[in-house]
Parts: sequence; structure tokens; C-alpha cells
Amino acid sequence: MRIGDEINLVKKWEAKLHQALVGATIVKVRYTTEAEKEAMGWYEKGAVLILEKKGDPDPYYIFPQADDEGNGAGALAFGCFNPNIEVKEDTFPVI
Repeated sequence: MRIGDEINLVKKWEAKLHQALVGATIVKVRYTTEAEKEAMGWYEKGAVLILEKKGDPDPYYIFPQADDEGNGAGALAFGCFNPNIEVKEDTFPVI
């Protein structure tokens, strides 16, 4: 992929991320249910974040998957960007 194409692709997906997530509130967290796991053809469970956004009538979800094709659940890493505090990083595992 050419650099210009990659830059445009990144900008496209950053805009989609921004639209979907900025201003959203996490209202619930959980792991996928057995039914969800089976419906996706996964062998493992992953974290699910339930989000609400002002102006959207229904809550929505976001969850990590192993790859673009959804071939399994993915781990969810978290941490803090503030350099003035002790970094507390962890990973919510695939179960």
C-alpha cells in the first residue's frame, strides 16, 4: 500500500471511530454470553462494552475480535496516557 493510500485509509477509519465513540458513555461491561459465542462460531468469550450516546435511541456494543474476519474473541488492553501518574496497565483476557 502506498503511503498516501494508507494515510487516507487511516483518516477514513479514524473518522468512523470518532463518530461512533466520542461522546459515548459505557453503561455496562460483561463477557459474551454462551449464545453470542456460539452464534459467532467462537471457542472463547471476550469482553463486551455496552455504550449509549445522546441522540441515539438504542444502546450499542463494541468488543475486540481476533481479526477483521471475526475468527475469535480478542483480548482488551487498557492503560493510562497520563505521564504524571504511575502507569496502571492490564489486559482483560479471552476466557
